[in-house]
Amino acid sequence: MVTKKESGKDKKLKKHSIESFFRTLKYSPKYPLRFETTARAREWMANFVNWYNTEHRHSELDYVTPHEKRFGKADKIYEKRNKIMQKIREKNPEIWGKRPVRHWGGSDTVFLNPEKR
Repeated sequence: MVTKKESGKDKKLKKHSIESFFRTLKYSPKYPLRFETTARAREWMANFVNWYNTEHRHSELDYVTPHEKRFGKADKIYEKRNKIMQKIREKNPEIWGKRPVRHWGGSDTVFLNPEKR
């Protein structure tokens, strides 16, 4: 029998992503404190997971949804944002000064807690 052994690094990444997910869940304005039935709890969770993956924009994904990133829609979104930001800077250079325009997208690799790396 062959099994995969996780390194401590893998466990930390999984733990962080689960903690992030549950924080979003817990602070959701629609989160009920109690469910009437197990069936209702399962229904609510299924709806939440769908929202989390298809509507909630994730900061680590440059504010696109996991669905948009996975199915190749993110690059068009980033491209549109970058064009808009550049136009705004050209139209109002005094606001920007010497600061560069934020560049959206550009990486297929996502790090959890990049500041700790």
